[in-house]
Order: sequence, then C-alpha cells, then structure tokens
Amino acid sequence: MGNHHTNPASTAFKLCSLGLAFLGLTACGGGTEGSDVGIEDIGIAYVKRPTPRDNMGNIVRNDIRTPVTFNAGGDLYLQTRATANSPVKNITDRITHGRGDVKDVNVSYDGYKLVFSLRLEDPNPNDDVIPNWYLYEYDIHSDTITQLTSAGTDNGDDISPAYLPDGRIIFSSDRQTVSKGIRINEGRGNFAAVTESRNPNSLAFELHVRDMDGTIRQVSFNESHDLDPTVLKENGRILFSRWNDMGARNNISLYTMNPDGTDVQMYYGAHSHRTGQDPNSDIQFTKPREMEDGHILTIIRPFATNFGGGDMVLVDGKNFADNTQPIWAQQGSIVTGTAQRILKQNTLNSAGIPLGGRYNAVFPMLDGSNRYLMSWSQCRIYSIAGNTNSPIIPCTLASASQLSDPNVTEAPPIYGIYLVDAGTQVPIVKPETDTVFSEIVMTFPQATPPIIYDKVPGDGINQADAENGVGILDIRSVYDFDNSFAAYGATLPVTDNDGNPITIDTPEEMANPKNTIADDRPARFIRITKSVSLPERLTNGNRILNSAFGRSTQQGMREIVGYAPIEPDGSVKIKVPANVPLTLGILDKDGRRISNRHQSWFQVKPGETLKCVGCHVHDTTTANLANNKPHGGRDDRATTFNQGAPTTGVGFPYSLDTLWAEVGETMAETRARQSCLDTSNPCAAMKPSTDLVYSDVWTDDVAANRSSDTGFTIDYTDVPVSPISGTSQAATACANTTYDNSLTSFTYCRIVINYEEHIQPIWEKDRISGASNNKCITCHTATGFKHLTAGQLDLDATISDIQNDHLTSYEELLNVDTAQFDNGGTLSDFTITRDIVPTIDANNDGIPDQETVPDPAKQIQPSMSTAGALASNTFMELMTGQDLNKDGIQPTDTGNLHRTLLTASELKLISEWLDMGAQYYNNPLDPGVPSN
Repeated sequence: MGNHHTNPASTAFKLCSLGLAFLGLTACGGGTEGSDVGIEDIGIAYVKRPTPRDNMGNIVRNDIRTPVTFNAGGDLYLQTRATANSPVKNITDRITHGRGDVKDVNVSYDGYKLVFSLRLEDPNPNDDVIPNWYLYEYDIHSDTITQLTSAGTDNGDDISPAYLPDGRIIFSSDRQTVSKGIRINEGRGNFAAVTESRNPNSLAFELHVRDMDGTIRQVSFNESHDLDPTVLKENGRILFSRWNDMGARNNISLYTMNPDGTDVQMYYGAHSHRTGQDPNSDIQFTKPREMEDGHILTIIRPFATNFGGGDMVLVDGKNFADNTQPIWAQQGSIVTGTAQRILKQNTLNSAGIPLGGRYNAVFPMLDGSNRYLMSWSQCRIYSIAGNTNSPIIPCTLASASQLSDPNVTEAPPIYGIYLVDAGTQVPIVKPETDTVFSEIVMTFPQATPPIIYDKVPGDGINQADAENGVGILDIRSVYDFDNSFAAYGATLPVTDNDGNPITIDTPEEMANPKNTIADDRPARFIRITKSVSLPERLTNGNRILNSAFGRSTQQGMREIVGYAPIEPDGSVKIKVPANVPLTLGILDKDGRRISNRHQSWFQVKPGETLKCVGCHVHDTTTANLANNKPHGGRDDRATTFNQGAPTTGVGFPYSLDTLWAEVGETMAETRARQSCLDTSNPCAAMKPSTDLVYSDVWTDDVAANRSSDTGFTIDYTDVPVSPISGTSQAATACANTTYDNSLTSFTYCRIVINYEEHIQPIWEKDRISGASNNKCITCHTATGFKHLTAGQLDLDATISDIQNDHLTSYEELLNVDTAQFDNGGTLSDFTITRDIVPTIDANNDGIPDQETVPDPAKQIQPSMSTAGALASNTFMELMTGQDLNKDGIQPTDTGNLHRTLLTASELKLISEWLDMGAQYYNNPLDPGVPSN
C-alpha cells in the first residue's frame, strides 16, 4: 500500500525533476492545506461512462438502494491539471478494455494514490455467475494498478472505499464477514442477508476495514446499507450514509462511528427528509464530504431517479441534528445559522424538472478558498412538449409557456466537470453527449486527520466481555426525555407513604421508596430484541413470500434476546450480544411495551459499553442539538437528568445499606458493580433473562415506613405445549454470542415466536376443569352460530379464506370483519345498497347503477393490532380487566369470565408476539414458511 505519510514537497520535487508528464500533479515544491494552490497545478481524476441505457435505448433508472448496478463502459481517467484541454489518460482500460465499470474513487492524503471499485464485464451472461466489484489502487508514481480485494472465504462486492489516516482502507461490502459467522453459530447457515426491503438483487452492504496485511473485518451491523464512508478531518471519525428501513422508516441519513465500529451515532437528518426542492417527495443524504469549515457537503436526491444527480447541500452537523426549514422555502443560496443550506440555488417547475440542472458529484478543494469541482448538467427539455423527437433546448432558452406546459419532457442530461469559485462556473471537462462524469477527486496533498486506534482492553473495552462476545447497554434513566421528566403517561401518587403531598417529577423522587411503590413506577422492564437476517433464497431455491411475515411486513422477523428490570430511578445496565443489530422496548410490569417502537438499530462491539443518557422526544420544531437529539445521536450534555448517588456509601435515600453506591452511580450501575463481585455467579444482575423477574432489593422497610414490594416471576411455565415443536416454551434456541464456536461463559436465548407453533395452542388449551366448554375455541368457532354470540370471532385452526397461508384465527384476530346475522338458519352479512363508485349508468337511463356492499357501520373491528399489545386493547382489556387505553370503557364480559382464563405466562407470550409485530413466522428457516 505504501507510506501515506511521505513528505509531499520532497516527493513532488522528485517527480518534477524526472519530468513525468502524468505524474506532475502538484506544483513543484508541494503544497499543504490552506496554501493558495493554483488550479492549474492540481490534477483531477474522475469516472467517465456512457449514459446507462437498456436494450430499448431508454435511460436506466438509477436507484441508490442497488449500489452495485453495472454500467458497461465506465473507466477511471486522470487529468494532469484541473483546466480545460489538459492531457487526459484512461487509467483502467488496461483492465476493463472498455467493457467494465468503475465507481467510488477516493484519493490518499499525500495525493499520490487512488483507490476505487472496479467490476469486469460478465463473460457469460447466460449463467448464474456474476463478476464481483473489487477494490483496486492506482499508484501515480509508478503508473501501476494493484487489486486489493478478491474472492476469498467471504466473497462479495466491495465498493465505496476511503483511506484511513493510518493507511488502512474502510469500505462498504456485502461480504458480511462477521454476520455470516454469527448466523452459522446460530444454526442458520452461511449466507449473506438481503436488506430489509428484501429486494432479491440487493444484499445488505456493511462497513468493513481492510488492514495493511489484507485482512478484512466487518465493523458496522445494519439490516440495510451503510455506504460512502469518509474520514472527518477534525477528529478522525467515520462519517457515512446509513439506510434505515426499519418499521415505518425508510430513509438514508448521516451517521458517524470510530473506525473499529465502536460508538455509532446518528449525525444528521433523521427528520429532514422532506427538505428538498419538492415538498412532496423525500430526499436522501448521500456521498458526504467535509468542507474546510467543518460543514458537510452532501448530495441530496430521491432514492430513484431517471436521470441521476440531485442538489448539493451544506449540512451543519456540529450544531444541528435536523433541518426545520425545507430548501424550497429558503430565500437565497446561503443562509447562515441554519442546519442545512443549498450550495447552488435550484428550483423545480410544475413537472418536477430541476431548472438549475442536475448535480452528480462534488469535491471540495480544501485549500482555504471554498472552491470545489462538480459534475453538472444544465437543464434541458424537448422543445415540443411530449415529443422526444423534437429539438433539445436549454431551459434557460425555453419560454415560460414551454416550461409550464404539464407535458413538458426533460431531455437526457449532458454532464461536464466545472470549477466553482465565488459563484463563477468554469468548465474543466467539457460536456459530452450521452456521457456521465462522476466520482471526481483532486490529486493533491491534504492534512491527515487524527488516527483513532482500535479499542483494546483497558481503553474502553472490557476484556472478559470481549472474549464472551458481548457488550453493555448502560441507560441512566428511561424517564429522561431530552432532559425533561416524562413517565409514559402514568398517573403518579400525590402523597407519600406518610400521607404528605408530593409531586413526582425527578428520578430521585421516583426512586425514593418512601414516595413510590413499585406499581407506581410505569417503566418496569426493558426488552432487548434482535433482527432476524433473511437469505436471498431458501435452501430449496425459493424466495420467502410476504405472507410469511403476517399482516404487516414492516417489522420483518424478530427474536427476543431477553429482559432486565428497570431500576426505580429509571436506569438499566445489561449485557447484550455484540455485532448484531439490536433494538429495545420499555415495558410495564406485565411485559407490555409502553414506549413507542424504537425504529433504529443500535450495535455494540465486543467489550464495548454503550452509554445512553435517556430517550428523545424528536421535537422537530427545533433542530438544535441542545434541544433535539434523535435516537442514536450524540448526547454530550454537560449535566444529565439522573445525577445518580449523591454520596458514596448508602447513596440512595430510604434504601438498604447492602447496596453500597459510589457517588454519581445510577442504581443499575451500583447493582451491576456489586453483582460482578459475586464469584459464584459473576455479574448475574446484568445477564438478560427470558423471564420477567422482579425483586425489591432497594426498599428499607423501617426507613421508608412500609413493607418491601412483593417480587414475582413471569416465565413460560403455563404456556401450552406446542403440537409442532413439542415444547412448552417459546424460547426455542440458545446460542453462544461469539462466532468462532469457542466455549465461553455467556450465552443468550433467542425467543422465537411463530403463530401456529406458539399462539394457536393457547386457543385450544383445556382451561376450566370439569366444564364441557373449556377451550377458547369452544365458543369462538364457526360450528353452528356460536360465533355470533362470542364477538363473531373464529379461532379455528382451519385454512383462512382471506389468506390461505394463514390459519383462520390469525386473520380473524387482526382483520376487520363483516358483521353477520342468523337469517333463518343461514349466515348473512349486514349490507347496504349504494351507487357504484365511480358512477356507472349501464342502461343510460340517468339512474346510476347500484351495488350491495357490507354495511360499514356494522363492521367488527379487530381485537388485536400489529402495533403492539397495548394497541390491542380490545383483547387485552377483556383478558385483564384493566382500562389500558384509559378511556373509561371496559369491554362487556358477562361474569368476568375472560379475565380469569389466560395465565400470566400466556399473556406475556401474546404481548411479546404483538409488540414485535404479530408476525406469522419469526424463523425464516421454519419448514412451513411460504415461498416460491
């Protein structure tokens, strides 16, 4: 790879003295960041390719969610100077012979090496073998190309490379080197997972590092893409674009992390995706690069576009987490003190055509001049609206009537490379018809960012946890919402145990056992859930059908890692598996999620402790970091909501002196530290459990003037035996968290819940001893007309007439049902007669034809919801007798029969299933998973 810390001035002198025409890319004597380097002294490199077209000649739609799209004819070019008519050399045609493709070019800090991704043409398009994208390096000194990655144990496509300050390379790849090993350890097999969109042509790209010896390590863990890494010059952290396609979210925002994958943080844009030129269309943040002043230059664009390109935007991620003012509402091109501002003004006409043209790539000079190179195409339209055979004219020469015509048609772009200096736009590479210029870089020395070395034991890494393949999640208070106390809507007591009025508005007051008993505290447990990665194809060669996920595909498939109690002050400290995408939920005492769904994945590296101050309200009225920190964002408050123990010793008022606190510790930190001193079962308090286990270890009965809270355990003891697996527990798989199959002391159970295997048996379980009607399905069945008097709910294990991959009971529980009545021994729907919509008058008699449809006023709403247990209040309130939605209305339950039927274990299992998304299957390898 060479030494990337070579003295630029010395090397530049040698090049000039040698008189190598294509190597003299910097001025003799060298240059440094901040110097006034003349543009004529700087070389540039770029990719040039034909405009991608299909076999019919139509321009191929570009989608950033499929980053390995191959466009034949792409090559890397080197131009000696950033001026028009400078000598140009095709670097890669010696490998591609004009039939391959090149993308994602970056330059070393000394300016003498280029790293890029290259793919060769497919020698046999008729077979199933497709060439991969691999990384290559071009040495300007010797005019040589070296292939850096190739097929190996974990083959895959390698793209988006960037040099790290120590000479290593970080890049994006679907090799998934670590994730594959974990799946093997879990018994899932060795496969590369697809993204959450389950596009069969898009495996998930994660960030990997290539060490100096060629070893490749995976460092990011997302269920969709992590792309475009770049190194921040101020602190050496990695800035990258992350596609978050979890749940209701589907966007690409900016994230940062250390090069080894520790400390992953949201950087910018979680709620800024409606801030482009079109207020009705989402934009994504791609290809970020840092400017001299610390602003981030990024291309914003839709996921897919017919012509590629987007707008160049400057992001102030140091002071803002989001943008509150969309670009289309801004006046002028530069707005100071804002989160996000457009670099060059652009507007859309009524047909959505960008009148300022399209921007494909941009590269800042970083010499103190605020100059940059860009790949740009002017706006062009066909002179006759809707006629693609008419002459093409620039939008600047088009009339107002032509641009406002609803049928106006944008013409293919004609990209060139331009230098922008103080608003002046100078052509460097002239536009060429049917040609795209992209991936521009300048070949000159830049200041090397600080090196962030990989974390090692003693430097933020716990060696024992690292060996066991786990990390730690440390939350100071789940009641802390951006430094404001919030208790999930709970009605807290207004008097303490002595009868004195008190307001509970701090974690200290919440934690004080003299003020509150356990049942007064709304947040009682935390649930850790992991993703279930999905293969592109099953072992039989088929692809998984949507019906495998159930009523909603948004949540994919999930497994529960386990539970931990939330301490009275709202704190949590729990060990979690490393190197897998995780999410969490805050639960009440019965195991029902009271928090909103956490729709972002987080990760911990082996031995890492992930510290969270609290939760976030996502207040989009302000984007300032002091007030709004999105999930996974930086949280560098000078003070924290939960100050922890005020003194060393018995640091928590009215608590037992057996838990000896250190000043500033949360209750969870105190309990964890002391638990790890127990040699018989070290750190037991930090290990996740498949059960909900509560024990009052804090209350001092005498000091608090009350009895300690009663402990309890809710496990799977009373869950019926599955006729499929023959087990009474939903926890069907336990696995070591490491991926090398080494023996360690830490294992975690993956609680896998499939509807037919674990939920349906609940409806068929014998319940009332000695009674003839002793099962749920006794009343809730299609036999006779009993279902009309039992909520018209059919819990039969027959094939549904709505979805034949599901049981009737599943569809009945989660679907709106048409109300029926006994019509003389026949079941009939309640119906109404209405005019056909849209109106049809088949007889031309002036009277609209009519149709008979189910009566919407008599529809029966589903008793369960994929949104979670508490959103399934019809079912849950009936079974528990609690007013869970606090509307003062209780479902009719003659004789209170239902609330005594299901056990706490069964209700826990149902709550788990609903909170995860009510999936039909949560195991993609289950033999019953529907596929084709």
